[in-house]
Amino acid sequence: MAYKERLEPLTTSDKKQVRKNIIGAGIFAVFSIGLCTVISYNIEMQLDGVMLYFFAGFMVLFFGVIVFIAGSAVLDLRSGYKTIITGVITDKERHQHRTRNSKGQSKNSQPRYILHFDDKKVTVQYNHFSQVHVGDEVDLHYAKRSSLSLSVDILNQSEIKAEEGNGELSLQEKINRLSQEKASVEKKEYPLTKEDLKALRKYRNGKLITNFIFLIFFCFFALAFLIPMAASKWFIIPEIFFVGGIFLCCRWIMKCFSKYFKDKSLGMKIVAISQVKDKQTSSGNGKRQYRISSAYGTYPVDKPVYDALKIGDSVFSFHGKHSDWLIAMHTEKSGYIPS
Repeated sequence: MAYKERLEPLTTSDKKQVRKNIIGAGIFAVFSIGLCTVISYNIEMQLDGVMLYFFAGFMVLFFGVIVFIAGSAVLDLRSGYKTIITGVITDKERHQHRTRNSKGQSKNSQPRYILHFDDKKVTVQYNHFSQVHVGDEVDLHYAKRSSLSLSVDILNQSEIKAEEGNGELSLQEKINRLSQEKASVEKKEYPLTKEDLKALRKYRNGKLITNFIFLIFFCFFALAFLIPMAASKWFIIPEIFFVGGIFLCCRWIMKCFSKYFKDKSLGMKIVAISQVKDKQTSSGNGKRQYRISSAYGTYPVDKPVYDALKIGDSVFSFHGKHSDWLIAMHTEKSGYIPS
């Protein structure tokens, strides 16, 4: 179904959430003003006229962003209305990109969580993003000017609501439900093929490379810290951490080899048959990854398979019997069913 939008008055709970944006912006503004005052006092005598104006212009732009955030929230409160988007979620997207600072160091940006309603994209908070699944029909309550998701109501949960009654599920009931989902996964055993062993070796080598890189960096930084302390009476403390770190890294490496050779000696793989529960896209720096979730696990897939799969479709995942490493994944849409 196509999505629909309507306006409704803000509730008391909604107003509290919007006010948090104003309070957060105010606290950040006070902190920034104090920091900028200290910085400007220290560098005022060191900057010429042009650089001083440049610094002042940057500060005006910086505080303009803060005013915009707080002002948007104030406008939402003054209007007294929120937007409710009613529709079926067609996709979920987690967007994150890498940025570089002035020193050339790269870091991940703050992730954005986006719900798709056909061609409409809405940025929401993580707790609302994780609460829903692709295919759910929802009412998304949204403060339009401040771009803030207030709440989400799932409309097609009649079975769950009937089980829950008027109250929420207890912790034990949630554990039982998860156990039932795991138990509903059908498992079969098949002999390993040469292609399966090749896939297991590839998975093992990937883990070994990660562990070796970690080991090299750990040794480099640990030695850089240990050498200056060689003559110190406290040398024994970092030395214990260094030896312990080496031991753990070697243990991880040995476990990788052990799991692979155990799978090879058993000569069997597990085929788990489960159903698609959710779908999610991850994007950033021009790249997109597609994942599907089932009761047995989460798997990366290609875009054609991702687009073809629907909630409730069967997924066939092949795993090492001992290691549980993913060998391959097939679906009904790919036309391959294990025999």
